[in-house]
Amino acid sequence: MLRAMLLDLNTMNEDRMKKLMRDFYETYKNKSASTSDFEKIVAKHFGGDMSWFFNQYVYGTDIPLYKVAYKTDKTSEGKSIINLRIRQENVPENFKMYVPIKLVFAGDRIGRIRIEVKGKETIYSTPPIAGELEELIFNDLESVLCEVEYEDW
Repeated sequence: MLRAMLLDLNTMNEDRMKKLMRDFYETYKNKSASTSDFEKIVAKHFGGDMSWFFNQYVYGTDIPLYKVAYKTDKTSEGKSIINLRIRQENVPENFKMYVPIKLVFAGDRIGRIRIEVKGKETIYSTPPIAGELEELIFNDLESVLCEVEYEDW
C-alpha cells in the first residue's frame, strides 16, 4: 500500500519507493530495526506523519468496505466530469486511505487518479476531462487492503 501511495500515477515510476527502501536499508544495515524505525523512514519520504497508516494497517485489524458509485456529467464543451461517491464501512469514523482509481476512456486512453477516502462518505468530482468514460476501476492495482462493491448512484 505504501508503494502504491508513492507511485507516480502519470508515469508509473516507482523511484520514490525505491529511495525509501534504500534509505531504510542503508540506515539500519547490520543493525536491528523496529516497526517504529521503519515508520520514521516512511514519514521522512512521505513528508509528514504516517502514524495514521501504521495505526490502521500495521497495528489495527479493520478492513474497510468501500461501496462505490459513480456517474458522468457532460459540460457545455462536451467534456466529462466524473462524480464519485464512496461509502466507507466496517472501520472507525476517522479511518482514511488514499485509493488509486483507473479511468478507462474510449480509444484505449487511460487516466489514473488517487483520492483520499475518509469518514462515512467521500464525494469527489474530477475536473472536466475529454472523452467518454468506458470503465472506472476503484482500487486500481488492488493496492489497498479492502473490499469493494459497486452500487448505483
